[in-house]
Amino acid sequence: MRHWIVSLIVALMGLGFSSESYGQELKTQTIEQRAQHLQEAPALAIPHEEFIPAGEDGLVLLRRPKLFAIESNSSYQFTDNAFLSDKQKTHDHVLSQSVLVRAGTRIAQRVEVFASGSGFISRYRLNPGLDFNGVTGSAGASMPLDRWVLSLRYDGSAIYDRNFNAHLVTLHTLEFNVSATVGVSRTAVLYPFFSVLRVWANPDDFSNTALAAGGTLMHSFTPTLAAFLQGHVESKFYDDFFEPSTLEARHDYGARLSATLNWVPLEWMTVNVTAAIARNESTISTLRYTNALVFPSLQLFFRF
Repeated sequence: MRHWIVSLIVALMGLGFSSESYGQELKTQTIEQRAQHLQEAPALAIPHEEFIPAGEDGLVLLRRPKLFAIESNSSYQFTDNAFLSDKQKTHDHVLSQSVLVRAGTRIAQRVEVFASGSGFISRYRLNPGLDFNGVTGSAGASMPLDRWVLSLRYDGSAIYDRNFNAHLVTLHTLEFNVSATVGVSRTAVLYPFFSVLRVWANPDDFSNTALAAGGTLMHSFTPTLAAFLQGHVESKFYDDFFEPSTLEARHDYGARLSATLNWVPLEWMTVNVTAAIARNESTISTLRYTNALVFPSLQLFFRF
């Protein structure tokens, strides 16, 4: 009887250590996607032009942005899958804050160029081990071609743990994008897009090539209230994703659908409330997941 009890205790202890080790492994392997999801949360996938719902009928207009801008994004996110894995699905509440500085201009009245830098923090209430901080730098250019817009963009991100004691991942992303602006009605605009992305990472386990396609439908209700319906599909091919431990090549393909209510009470303030659902399939079973999100956000702008 004693031996049976000892064996049971050892087995339970082993299960506990295995679960902790498994959580640490997911924490490491999903940092790239967790950071991407949280940085996307306050943003709307529309061209950089500021939209202006104007007039009593909500007619949608566009205007060029100012040369310089400082932007603050504060967001709360409820997620039903903090680790981004169906095998360890747990909900959490995440607070994020970012500050961005941007400069842009137009060359020869045709080519838009910009550069920006930002810093951000994300804090998980129930799983503080997932907390991270980061800094990003971006630069890009876009040019209209008939009814299409061609753009090339570079993003560099360095992500650390909550105390900046450990470097988690650095991502260098080069993206080529083709998009269009299609008028659906006097109060609605559709923005379809197609992108090819190449990511070089350190550690290089996260290096990948991706293809993405989707669009955003915007409908203006009043001069200060609009709704956005966004959807996209994506396929990622990783070069060498932790293959000594996973023992197989990683290929992901997934889809994301979101709906956003956008309110602009003041010229320098925007309030968004978004609900989203994402599904990711992967050749690595632990990285398959469904993730439902709800996130209100507050954006403050200073443009000059």
